Formats: sequence, structure tokens, C-alpha cells
Amino acid sequence: MAAVLLFSMSGICSAQSAGGASFDARTVAPASEIFGSPAIARDLSKDTSGKGGVKVAVPVPETEASGAAEMKFSRDRSLVGNQSSKVKEDVSKRTRNSRTFVRADGSVRVDQSRYSVNYFSGKEWLPIDTTLRADTSIAGFSYSMLANQFKVRLNHEAGKAAVSFAIGDQAVTYKPVGMKAVKGVVKQDTISYPEAWASTDLVYQVQDDELKMELLLRDAKAPKVFGFEIQTQGVQYRINADQSVDFLNADGQPVFKIPSFWVQDSSSPDRRYDRLEVSIVESRGKTVIQLKLNDEGLKYPIIVDPSTAAIYNTVSSGGSYYLYDNGGRLSQTVSLLGTVDYLYDLNGNLLRRTKSNNLLVNGSFELNTGTTGIADGWNPIYLTPQTVSSPVTSGQKAQKLTASNVMSGYYVGMSQRVRVDGGKPFIANASLNIEALSNATVYLYMDFMDSQNNWIGNSGDAYSGTTGSKYITMTTTGTVPANATYADVYIMVLANANYGSATLYVDQMNFRYDSEPNLLTNPGFEGYSGLGGTADGWIKLSSGSTPYIQVVNESVSEGLRSHKVFDSNIPSGAISGIYQNVKMSGNAAYNLSAVFDTVALTNTKVQLFIDFLNSQHQYIGNNVTENTLLVPNLALSLSGTTPPNTAYAIVYILLRSTGTGGTGTIFADMVNLKYTSAPNKVANGSFEVAGTDPKLAAGWQRAASIFDLVSSPVLSGRRAQKLAGSGIPNGYVVYVCQSIKVTPGALYSTSANVYVESLTNALVRLQINFFDVQGQVVGVNSMVSTTVGNSYDQIYLSNYTVPSNAVRANVLIVLQPIAASGSGTVYIDDVKFN
Repeated sequence: MAAVLLFSMSGICSAQSAGGASFDARTVAPASEIFGSPAIARDLSKDTSGKGGVKVAVPVPETEASGAAEMKFSRDRSLVGNQSSKVKEDVSKRTRNSRTFVRADGSVRVDQSRYSVNYFSGKEWLPIDTTLRADTSIAGFSYSMLANQFKVRLNHEAGKAAVSFAIGDQAVTYKPVGMKAVKGVVKQDTISYPEAWASTDLVYQVQDDELKMELLLRDAKAPKVFGFEIQTQGVQYRINADQSVDFLNADGQPVFKIPSFWVQDSSSPDRRYDRLEVSIVESRGKTVIQLKLNDEGLKYPIIVDPSTAAIYNTVSSGGSYYLYDNGGRLSQTVSLLGTVDYLYDLNGNLLRRTKSNNLLVNGSFELNTGTTGIADGWNPIYLTPQTVSSPVTSGQKAQKLTASNVMSGYYVGMSQRVRVDGGKPFIANASLNIEALSNATVYLYMDFMDSQNNWIGNSGDAYSGTTGSKYITMTTTGTVPANATYADVYIMVLANANYGSATLYVDQMNFRYDSEPNLLTNPGFEGYSGLGGTADGWIKLSSGSTPYIQVVNESVSEGLRSHKVFDSNIPSGAISGIYQNVKMSGNAAYNLSAVFDTVALTNTKVQLFIDFLNSQHQYIGNNVTENTLLVPNLALSLSGTTPPNTAYAIVYILLRSTGTGGTGTIFADMVNLKYTSAPNKVANGSFEVAGTDPKLAAGWQRAASIFDLVSSPVLSGRRAQKLAGSGIPNGYVVYVCQSIKVTPGALYSTSANVYVESLTNALVRLQINFFDVQGQVVGVNSMVSTTVGNSYDQIYLSNYTVPSNAVRANVLIVLQPIAASGSGTVYIDDVKFN
């Protein structure tokens, strides 16, 4: 008697066992359980248009020549970047990451980069040139790149493939093991070895700070194990807990390294750090680094990346800052090569290492190896920076910025340049605590530049007051311009009158690709530096006697973590939970949602709550939705319009006591706050966010054996949910499902967009099942489509009434046979219920 996934009469989309079926678990469900008895057929304040922005110029210190050093934040773009034809570089002011230019009128332009643009020759800073040139001066190599702080040599000859990475007299050489005798193809800074192994290409590219290496696996015929012999000179190797490899000098300091190895498959742009087993084997006088790929569930083509990077800033910890959780376990490492999080099970065993998707280096400001007060990876712009340990909202450090005497129309701040991919949707946010502000406005701001450093677009958000000694999340979203190569990300203070001044703290800065808009930072609780138990960017509050408010790896809807809230003996009316302050505009339509797993409630209820405050930090309104039922994977949502004078909001995940001795246990995930004129009670109805199973959208359950998140065909965004079945017996169905809270007696409309690729003895159904507090079905509405085509069609139900005794509903898209052995394939996108 096999287990199957049922849509139970308790109305929970969850796995249960049942008799009378002979299908694999989570593949089909009896139609009788689906249909019940009987079935009834029923403005952000930002300017991103054109060349919009605010005309500003950085004030020049009195010690500098006359003229203003101008940055890229001007409405008049004729003054920006290298638009001026009469410009000359001041080579005496070169640094590793910047170049300074002087125009004919004496004004100054400073181009700063996250990456190296110059290298030090021993006497002066010279421009980097990564071009590969024929060079046989060293035996065993045929090409070299010499115009950089490090040197790269390669051999392109058939059967002699090798690459060397060196800094001074310290070097490592890689030689592929078992590679075919193919000749490398050299083009500018890249050498490619086509079909180096079966269905596998090997590519090296010399970049400003690293030697990038990629293995391109075209199909499943490619090997699953790769080896590279390594030969070292003047360094010793060390493999780390995160499977990165350091190459150490005689003092034990790393001079270059292989960052954590990653894999990327064709189903997602995300980098996977858990699919490679890395080992270093010494045998018969040779040292071989071996990569073993686990391709289970991955979609070919696949990229494997084991690049080698130079390390210019080293500290005693090996160029990294280490954070430990309350149990003394390593929870996070921060370096100029990125941030890595560590996840443990309930017994303290390491489950997984994941690299942050944050494009910014050191966005948590934990790493500071210099003496100027600015965190590593960031550039100060005419102000006083200081790294502080309080106040912080994540980790142990934040960046303090102090500015004074800024003249009207000028700005100061800090910046970082990152490489970007054109055409991708993005979210950037920062947590700011503005302690003092006079005659000025604070901006989270971005300029987008092409490969020639020409300005091509911008995005930003502004705050014009103090934040009341609290951190507030500022967010800007959009799409990277198609021809963008770089983004310059700023925190800036713009003076709107003479003698502007500010004191502020910055923490938890994030810039990532994401097509699902969200005003919150760390909405899925994935960021966790291990201090206090609370997710980065969130603050806990408790009123009971035994609070356990902690990031965990239980009841996860997406990613690796959720947030648990447990407390007992909560006084009547009191609350325990977590909250985040977030900047919002007045008179703006919004939608707030989250997915909850409610495990236990005694004299308590679950609340998803939002407070609105004005610039004087006075309460001006709120909105709330709540739940008292023990239901897993229940989406709660609320919507409305912010009060006219809203400056910011506070979003809460709460247990609220309804009587003496209130006790409860809940898990929350996928919190989303966005501006929208079309509220939606369905969480992740666009299927953009993958769940713990990368083939199923987060927040959704399924009864299907054939399902996947696909990039084509899609109606909008980047992803759609595929659902398919074959040989489905009459009387059984396959489906995807989400449980949502509803309001009794309310009018509702619902819709799903479906692309029906094929149907045989089957139909597609959009169905809503309503349940009362006892979990009994009290109503069913549905609509059917049998149209097979090459485009998306919308199935909808409009202006129906929620049954008077219904408290929640399940939204289902069902593939249903109408005769023996039904089959079909359907793609689903943009599911809504409002």
C-alpha cells in the first residue's frame, strides 16, 4: 500500500498516506479528496526616467585645486564621466582601484572600482592589461599576461595544456588530468579548449583580480570527476572548511586562493555550492585537486567554476572575518571574495555552506583591515568614516559616516563599483540609522555605466529625516539597463542648503538579482550572522517567560532557513516575535504577505501586522491579519494604502496572547512587502522564487511526479511552474496547491494563466476549495480549460462570494483525466486571488 499525496479533507496541502493506490509518494491524489462531496462547478519617491536624478557635485577640500570633483548623480549628463572630450588623467593620484581625471576647466572626476584597475610596478601605478600575448620565454608555456600585479602563463599546444598563476616568485601551476590532446584557441584575454573531455569544454579567462576557469558540461555524457595536477613554488596549499583552497607564503599568509567552488545549471542563475566534493590527493610524487560533481536534479548544460584569485588585503584570519553563533559554531565568513553562510542541523552537524547572492563585497561591513575607518571594499567620498560595534542590525560591526559643512547641491558619502549583467531585474537595500540630519537628504543610490564608463541609467531612494535611533530599511528596485557593465552603488548625503550635516550608521547593504519586488531586507531569513538567534536585519521582542526566537532549518518554504517564534506565559494582550522598520511613502497601495507553519497555540494567535509612522515617529495607522488555526504552509496577506504622511512602517511577525499564560509555536518564511495596485493573497503567485525543492515554487505544494520550474515558456518574470502527468487513472489527479486565509462573505476573484502544451483524455482546472474552522469543505468553485495551444490563456473566476463560514481556502491548478490513462503538460504563471 503506497503513500500518495492527498488533498485531505482537513484542507491542508500536505503528504499523508492512503490506501487503494499503487503510485509513488507525492505523484497523484484521488479526485474524491480534491473535489469534496459533491464538487460544485462555480510611487516610490525616486526618478528613474531618462536621465533623471538630482544635480550634485562633490565639494573639493580647500587643499585641492579650484573646481569641483563631480560624481555621477547629475541631471545634466553632459558633465558626467568621460563625456567631456578635454580630460587628462592625473597619474600621480592613481590607486589600485581608482583613476583621477582633470578637465580643461579644472574640475575633477574620480573613477573608482571594486576591482583593480592599476597595478604597482615597484615604482608607480600602471594600467592593467589582461590581453594574452605569444610568449615562449619560459619553457612549457606559449602565452602570457604580464601587465598586472600577478602573472599568468598558459600553453595552448595540443597535449601540453597548462596554466600558471604567480605573484612575484610565488606560483601555482595547474595541469588537467586525462584531458584530450586538443589545441587551445586564444582570443584577447581568453583561451578555450573545446571538447577537452567528453561533452566538456575548458575555458580560462584572465580578469583584473583573478584567473577565471570554467568547465562547461554540455550534457550528461560529461565526466562527473575532474582532476588537475597542481605544482607550487614558494607556497603551500590549505583546503578550508568551505572547500576553498588557500595558497600560503612562508609566514602562513594567503597570497592567492581558489574561492569556494560553485556549480550553475541551466534551470537557474543561482550558484550552487553544495554539488561538488573537493579533495586534494598526493600520490607518487604528484598532487592532484579532484572535483566530484553530484548532478542529481541538475539541468544540463552545467558550469563548474574553480577560479584562482589574488589576495591583496590579508589579516591574521587569512583575509576573512569569522562570525560564530551562540553555540560557538562558525556561522559566517566575510572576505573580499564574498560572504559564506554555514547551516547546521539540530545536533550541530554542518549541513551546507552557501555563498551569499549579494553582489556587494562586505555589505555587512564586518571586514576592516585598514586604518582609514572605511570598511574593506568601500570608498569614502569626502566625509569621516568609522567602523563601529554599536548600533548594529547584523553581525558585530556597522559603518558610521559623519559629514559637516556640505554646501548646497553638493554631496558626500561612500561607494562601491560592481559588475552587473544587463537586462536582469534587481533589488538593492540598506539598513540606515540616521542619528542627525540638517539641511540634507540621505540617498541609497545607483548609477549604471557601460563598458566605456558612460552613464546609462540610475535608481535610488531617499530619506529626509532622522530615524529615531532605529535602523530603517531603504530599498530601490528595477532592471539593469541592457548595455550596463557596472553599477556604482552609493550611500550619499546631499545638501539641500548650505552647511548640510549628517551622522548616520549603515548596515546590511545588499544588491542582488531578483524579479520579485520586496521592500524588506532579508525577507526569507537566509542571512544569519549567528548573534542573538535573530535573522540579520530583524529585531526580536518577547513578553513571555521562555522565549525561543531563532533562525532554524525547520518548516522551510524557500531557501535554507525559516524563523521560529516560541514563547510561553505571555501576559494577556502582550506580544512576542520579530519586526523590521522599513521606509515607505504616503498614499501608496501595498501588499504584505508571509507563509506560516502554525504548530501550537494556547491562548494565543498569529498576527501579520504593520504599523505606519510619520517623520516625527508618531503612530498614524496600522493593518493586521491573523490566524488561530493549526495549519502548515498557510499564506497570510493584507493590503491597503499607506496613510498620506507615512515616513516608514514597522512589519511584525507576532504571537499575541489572548488570555492568561499565552503559549505558542510558529514558523514564518517568505515575508514580502511591496507596492502594488493589484493585491494578491497568493504568496509567490508568479513562481519566481524556488522552494526547498528547486523544481517547485516556494509556498506551493504538489501531487505530481513530473514538475519543474522553467524559464520558458513564461508569461512574465523569469519562471513558470511546469506540471505534467502520464497514465493518470480515471479518478485520480495531479496538481499544485497553496492554502490561503480568506474573509467570510467577501467578494473574490481568482485567476491562473496556463500554457497547455498537450492534453490526452484530460483537462486543466482552476479550483478553489473553502474550509471552515473544523477543516470541513464548505464550498468549491472551479473553471475548466481544454484548449491546447502555443500561448498562455487565463482561467478565471470573478466576483464570487466566500462562504459565510469559510476561514481559509486552497487554490489549486489541477490536471484531471476524463478517461482512463489521462496525460498532459501544462505551464502555470501569475496565479492571483483577491
